[in-house]
Amino acid sequence: FDNEILLNFYKDLKCISYSLLEVEVVNINPIQFIMDNIKYESKLVGKDQISNVLASLKLCQYLNIDYNIIKYALENIENYEHRLNISGDKHKIIDDSYNSNINGFKMALEILKEQRGNKILLFCGIVELKQYQKEIYQSVSNQILSSCDCVILIGKDCKMLENILKKYKILVYRVPSFKSGFKMAKSIAYTYEESCILIENDLPDLYKIGFSV
Repeated sequence: FDNEILLNFYKDLKCISYSLLEVEVVNINPIQFIMDNIKYESKLVGKDQISNVLASLKLCQYLNIDYNIIKYALENIENYEHRLNISGDKHKIIDDSYNSNINGFKMALEILKEQRGNKILLFCGIVELKQYQKEIYQSVSNQILSSCDCVILIGKDCKMLENILKKYKILVYRVPSFKSGFKMAKSIAYTYEESCILIENDLPDLYKIGFSV
């Protein structure tokens, strides 16, 4: 019910539905939510993961699977690599480098905003925006500004976003590669007692050189 296209199909189908409107979100990092007066917890992070969990949870309820089995599975499920993986203590890294879309990017920024200390975005842009590049980057710019203290952009595809952000009082750098950007991000991060780096989007040069975070 959170997807307008699927909601239109629902009118003609008999199916199990689910929606974030059915739950009370307690936390998104890690996820905790209440549904039908029962609290569910997981190591996963982000509202999108609550939505994913709800789909499975509704199916489990339909199949009358025991609550204790559901609880155990949910508490022990691990996130996939490079999809909002959070590591570190005082100097954290949010690794969301697998890919990026508008909603996923906004969710990652929401999680970055919750972190303590200096917040750095390392970003190579959302691919395949073409003629919508300016419109979409403009739509996410306010959230970038409210979530980050510093933005490091990778490659020429980020020129449009750089031009938008440089109109505001925020540190913006553009570097030629992920490796140089990550080195800069760590250098900035460790000048603060606490910090967090968000690595966002798929990084082609990461795969070419086998570099890891």
